[in-house]
Amino acid sequence: MSDISYIGLFIAVLLMVFFMLQVGLFIRGINKKENKKVVLHLIGVITTVLLTIFIFCQSVGIDLSSNFLIIGTLIMTTLFYIGYGFDSLFVVKK
Repeated sequence: MSDISYIGLFIAVLLMVFFMLQVGLFIRGINKKENKKVVLHLIGVITTVLLTIFIFCQSVGIDLSSNFLIIGTLIMTTLFYIGYGFDSLFVVKK
């Protein structure tokens, strides 16, 4: 039990809250037929799941011998923040 990082587990739980938020925004985007937002929030859902798995594995002490999770998380996180940045740039005030 000494290998468990409680701060890491708290961060994983916090990321699950963000995951639920992203799922809600993703479903709302589908219902409102906002195609640009759907793709952005789908990437956000995948990113938060990968980050939660990665942080949980690191907190509990599970060895990540596969680089797929690390590289996949890095790629999806980068895509999400680039997409979110472009989406924030093109906000039209009404």
